[in-house]
Amino acid sequence: MRVVAPLTQLHPHAFGALATYAPHAAFVDVSSDDECYWRLLRGLWGLGESLAIVEHDIEVHSGTLSSFEACVEPWCVAPYTGMPYKRYPVPVLRCALGCVRFSAGLIAATPTLIDDLPVRHWRRLDSQIATFLQRAGYRAHEHEPHVVHHHDYSA
Repeated sequence: MRVVAPLTQLHPHAFGALATYAPHAAFVDVSSDDECYWRLLRGLWGLGESLAIVEHDIEVHSGTLSSFEACVEPWCVAPYTGMPYKRYPVPVLRCALGCVRFSAGLIAATPTLIDDLPVRHWRRLDSQIATFLQRAGYRAHEHEPHVVHHHDYSA
């Protein structure tokens, strides 16, 4: 399984966890423009290999990536908390790209998924991918425990 960490800035806890649990992870800067993340995913999708994405502010646990690799489900996610909004409860993100694995079989079954996304801006990638996969009959298989999201929403 290929592990890729797209980053604009790298949180030290995220880096430390990947260095420990996925020393083979590739760190890729996607800060050059709003479609750079899309181009990265397009290139990785084209390789046809099982792919795990761990974004730059996600701290995985000791079993997160090994459970992804051992899982037979085509689409795996490790949920994490999202952005607080007013007085609503803090949401748990269950279909985002923060910590996700796509099997080689899923990629082979959806070879044009990334190319076919109508919006290539980084902010829309996870929702578009999730919508496409759900419409195609896939469901995200959640892995526990949740990973830690170190995003600072105060900035």
